Amino acid sequence: IESLTANAVASVPLERRHRVWVFAFGKAAHAMAGAAVATLQRALAEVAGGIIVGPEPGDAPAGTIAVMVGDHPVPGRRSFAASERISRILAQKRRNGNDLSIVLLSGGASSLIGAPLRGMSESDFSQLYELLLGSGLDIHSMNAIRKRFSFWAAGRMALALAPAPTYCF
Repeated sequence: IESLTANAVASVPLERRHRVWVFAFGKAAHAMAGAAVATLQRALAEVAGGIIVGPEPGDAPAGTIAVMVGDHPVPGRRSFAASERISRILAQKRRNGNDLSIVLLSGGASSLIGAPLRGMSESDFSQLYELLLGSGLDIHSMNAIRKRFSFWAAGRMALALAPAPTYCF
């Protein structure tokens, strides 16, 4: 996964004025973020910030990147806290017009950063995940339902990152 991530990040058209933000979510978040940051550092890019959310603790590949642990396969208090931290980081990011974002996603991301849309309780959101896991549906069908209730799904993170250039791998 490291070489695939490094090659993908190397294809991003960087300019000296860009401050790069790295967001990595999923079971492979640490490996992906490490490869991305190493590639960015070789390109002399400024890694302005970001966050890694995985199922296990790990080290940040850059001092400007936060690291959090989320819950998997059912979102819980750690996932809700990670979602809130993402909101705070995105609020910082939007202040600079020269920002560029790299979003790295792997399996488990929907649970690890899972949080409900306004109007749904956290306990109902967690129960929805439990019900879907026991339903026998395939992952694509489950995700089609999850995105209707998840704060960062269905393009909502892309909207929060706009209008800055964003590359998702």
